[in-house]
Amino acid sequence: MKYVFYFDESFHTRNITEASLNENDYFNSYISTGIAIKSEKKSNVFKKYKTIEKKYKKFYCVEELKSEVISKKHYKYGLKNFNDKEIELYSDIFGFLLDNDIQYYIYSCDKLEYLLLQCNYKAPFYLNRFACIYSITKLVNVYRPKKVIEDIMNGEKSFIIDLKEFMKKQLSINGSLKLKKKENDAINNILLYLNNIDSSQINYEFNYRFTYYGLKKMIKELNIRDVSIIIDKEGIGKNCMCARMEGFEKARQIDSKYSPGIRISDMFCGFIARMMRAIYNDTKNDPNIIYDTKHLLDKKWFDINEKQFVLYKLVAKYFKKYINVHYGSYIGLYFDLFDEFMGLIYYFDDFKDFDKYTKKSIEDHAIDCNNIIIFRILNDLKRLEYLEGELWEN
Repeated sequence: MKYVFYFDESFHTRNITEASLNENDYFNSYISTGIAIKSEKKSNVFKKYKTIEKKYKKFYCVEELKSEVISKKHYKYGLKNFNDKEIELYSDIFGFLLDNDIQYYIYSCDKLEYLLLQCNYKAPFYLNRFACIYSITKLVNVYRPKKVIEDIMNGEKSFIIDLKEFMKKQLSINGSLKLKKKENDAINNILLYLNNIDSSQINYEFNYRFTYYGLKKMIKELNIRDVSIIIDKEGIGKNCMCARMEGFEKARQIDSKYSPGIRISDMFCGFIARMMRAIYNDTKNDPNIIYDTKHLLDKKWFDINEKQFVLYKLVAKYFKKYINVHYGSYIGLYFDLFDEFMGLIYYFDDFKDFDKYTKKSIEDHAIDCNNIIIFRILNDLKRLEYLEGELWEN
């Protein structure tokens, strides 16, 4: 059986110092998706998708239907701010993916994590390197330390120094707050780790090979014999070159306007990426508020109408169709945002219908969903104990 994987990405970066990082709108995740279509079904699948495109290109007055037709601000609190036409659009997209047996592959990593993995490591054997990198990335994503972010924006290899200062300052701010004990323990381990690494070899140029390393595992898992890769055209084609370096010799890049497959992947990738970014924006620490309580998703995420609820269930149905494909998602060390996204959509799917959903208060929904998310994250933390270095290093 021959498959073609069509790849697109969100928050694309050729260099870590590019505009995806800025002081006021810091979001440091790279997300790439591939959608797989059987070669002999391409013509029929694309014919169906072009019918969907025709409908919405006319409505949005665009030459090419891309995920950007829905404003980033509409993703605040997930689907809550989606209007009827936006609900209809993504209902058509996910219904199409389901009905045509289109398998997905998702890769995501944090760019700070990517930099830290390049550091030479000489810390004590009892210190879990991967757990330290996870904790560093989580703390930077929550607190957004200005100087550390500026260092990364400017390509400073000395950002480790300011990272240490931030950790020490946070330790002092936390003081003896009972809720912060585990965080303080993590920071003490982080400081020990940072004092025993060499960051002189850090390269800010982004390497896409990780994307295709995970894809190789998925293809092996599914016993797929023949694979072609089509990648959205960009820059000098480094993404394509990385795919070839990982053994995908048939990889090539095409402008999305000539490839329905890439445009499908764009709609899928854009939805996931913007949902994750909305979660990220909602769970950051407000420096004007004493951070001494658990930070949960705002209850507004759960104040939805029936159409929005039904779309959540449709999205969950699509993901669950391929839930047993272990390498269908290949997520880096910092997995919180992806866990929060998946926990959220699965939460809505736990309810048989909207009537059952409305039996519970919005406040209770927020508490119950956040507890499920926390459980997912704690469960995934266990995998850090079993990672092998070569899976994550350059």
